[in-house]
Amino acid sequence: MSDIAPELYAKIQADFKAGVNNSAGVQKIMQKVLKGKAKQIDMHELSRLLGVEASKALKANLVLKTLPDERLYWNIAEKTIQPLLIEAYKNVNAYAIIQQDFEDKRAGIGVEIVKGGRPENRAREVMEMAVNSLTQEELDNALTDPTITAVQKYYDDFQKENAKLRHDLGLKETVVRVYDGKGLKNGTEPCTWCLAREGVWDYETASKNEVFARHPGCGCTIEHHTEKAVIVV
Repeated sequence: MSDIAPELYAKIQADFKAGVNNSAGVQKIMQKVLKGKAKQIDMHELSRLLGVEASKALKANLVLKTLPDERLYWNIAEKTIQPLLIEAYKNVNAYAIIQQDFEDKRAGIGVEIVKGGRPENRAREVMEMAVNSLTQEELDNALTDPTITAVQKYYDDFQKENAKLRHDLGLKETVVRVYDGKGLKNGTEPCTWCLAREGVWDYETASKNEVFARHPGCGCTIEHHTEKAVIVV
């Protein structure tokens, strides 16, 4: 049996790139970042929108009735879902680094900026749900909120890594989390998990209380702020 994954991924990647290039929201924020006018909240939205485009590209091409035995096998998921999410990771981090650099320069901060970690682990979370899907509806669900959230988490990871680095250097790091107000069950119930993590935290307390974490469908914004200083590493 021939390996359908390379051709399938080529279609997924092409759809993702077309979606990114044709998304007015994505392009507007990217240009804002490149001009040095973006804030962390803009990066939150960019990561969400990139997640939306990744989700759309995967759902358009991962259709059970067109797959061998009408199943999404692990080897196919590994060659389609994982590389696309890693591509999204690269996009998120590339623009996050630019945004953070502009923000640091405005604040007179000269600290190294590092990428977020765990791209393969984030992809694996989605892959495990996807390959266990028995119906197209289940697969589409796995490729929607969990996929979008995985890309959002790439920015969360970026923020956490940079907040940790600055904290370890002796700088004062403040983490601010704002509840999205959407709640659960289509807004009929508040999300007590998110509400417990809302507020202003120092880095160590934020890290211990999973303030940088989010669940599928979570729209909370998380920002880290460094006390003004001039440090060159």
